Amino acid sequence: MIIEPNMAILVVDDDLDMQTLLKRYLAELNLPLYLANHGEQAVELYRQHQPQLILMDVAMPIMDGFAAAHSIRHYQNPKSECAILFMTALETEELLVHCLECGGDDIITKPFRRALLLARTKSWLKRTQLAIQLREHRDRLAYERRFVENTLERIRHSSRLDEHNLRFLLDSVERAAGDILLAASRPDGVQHIFLGDFTGHGLPAALGAPLVSDIFYSMTQRGCVLSHILMEINQKLHDRLPSGMFLAMAACEADHGRGVVKLWNAGLPDILVYEQDRVCFRAPSSLIPLGITVDENFLAVGYYYQSRQPKRIFLYTDGVTEMQNSEGQFFGQQTLERVISQIIAFNEPLSMVQHFLRAYRGHSSQLDDASMAELFCDPTLPSIMHRPPHPHLLDTQVEESDWSLELTFGPDALNTMDLIPQVMSILAIRHNLRQHYSRLFTIVGELITNAIDWGILQLPPCPQKNRNGENYHLKSKLSAMRRLDNGTLHIVIRHQHGMVETHETSLYHGAVIIQVSDSGPGFSSPRPPLDGHCGLALVNRLCHSLSFSQKGNQVEAIYHY
Repeated sequence: MIIEPNMAILVVDDDLDMQTLLKRYLAELNLPLYLANHGEQAVELYRQHQPQLILMDVAMPIMDGFAAAHSIRHYQNPKSECAILFMTALETEELLVHCLECGGDDIITKPFRRALLLARTKSWLKRTQLAIQLREHRDRLAYERRFVENTLERIRHSSRLDEHNLRFLLDSVERAAGDILLAASRPDGVQHIFLGDFTGHGLPAALGAPLVSDIFYSMTQRGCVLSHILMEINQKLHDRLPSGMFLAMAACEADHGRGVVKLWNAGLPDILVYEQDRVCFRAPSSLIPLGITVDENFLAVGYYYQSRQPKRIFLYTDGVTEMQNSEGQFFGQQTLERVISQIIAFNEPLSMVQHFLRAYRGHSSQLDDASMAELFCDPTLPSIMHRPPHPHLLDTQVEESDWSLELTFGPDALNTMDLIPQVMSILAIRHNLRQHYSRLFTIVGELITNAIDWGILQLPPCPQKNRNGENYHLKSKLSAMRRLDNGTLHIVIRHQHGMVETHETSLYHGAVIIQVSDSGPGFSSPRPPLDGHCGLALVNRLCHSLSFSQKGNQVEAIYHY
């Protein structure tokens, strides 16, 4: 290792002959050399030149070497490196201890040979040089880490987080957390919540957050259902994460208007659904964490729960239930559920959970990130008909006119495409329909979903869930889609512009006529029920008219605006 020329040496000795000798010995190093006659002068020279090595005599007038070393360490910049070697005729244990206590690093015994002096000097200069390089490298890594942490923190606390009906807490061990919380609403008003926990914690665990965030928000914005989003996240994490890294998660799809919640749990503690202050439904982990496998049998099938009662859904990571006290005991599931019941009963903030966790932990170190989300789902709240236009819609000015759109999808497209967002992306560019996009999304989505489920796939009538709450309908649909090898779906959308007067004498600016037909056999009854809280009942309320063909495999919805 070559000693860099910016290193400097300070020699401190009241013996001028010794100064001359050391000056001659050290000349071959070709480094800046400063000379001091006593400790006080040495301190002043150190403050002026910041040398990297000091050869310090012990016994000197005005200020001895020990006092000088102590003062130099006091003035030393924390980011600088300087080794102090004491020169003395004595080498006792007491002297060595005193030397180290006052800030010295080593002792050179007088008289010394030239070769030994140079060897010790070079060794300490190289050691100091390595310390400087290590500190610079550490500072650079710290700067880069702060940069990455700031970026990840902005993503983690993104303004895209839809806090409507949502309360949450994020308690991280480090700034770069392995937990991630995402929330957004589809154009039809259905809300998606995603709470994830990457392997480990800190910066390595946080690096997957941007990928998951982009997939979640972009697909939710387009109107994709959460099961498709989860399968896409699983695929991308499997392709891009290193082996051994995965994402445990809990997710919720809440249709507030119908009181329906669909839940997915992959490796996290039970998702809890509360009505009033008691647990009415729990969703334990039933999926493997995301990113481990993309086996064809991986189906993002979760749980289904429907109730017209107001409810609260709690998602949380294992850092909550596994918070440890000083004796190594876990906070536990039962304790958490009692705390949640108390929060609901006394209308307390969710931060009370964090208060209980910190009180339980006491002075023990926090070992894992602890995150929690609480979603309110109340079917009595205003429906999507009162929601503002979705923010992602284009602001393109399109001239109002009559137009029509006709699309046909075969089995390959039905099995590989999320049709509803694809169709609605075309309507999104029609400027005059922007205010009605959420309602049109609901209408088109329900008609397409019914045509695929009951027409093409001919799914048998079955409950939405089994006795364990598993979303049996979704499981049957995903399995049937993978076996699909025939069938077609035909969609016609027409727009009529101009004042339209109906038999009710109401005036409208225009109408959107949506026809959906499928290759299925239809249904035997004249028409499906249009009352209650089912999807077609909602479509019927949103539209001016809803009619079916005699066979039942074609439906026409007319929406006035």
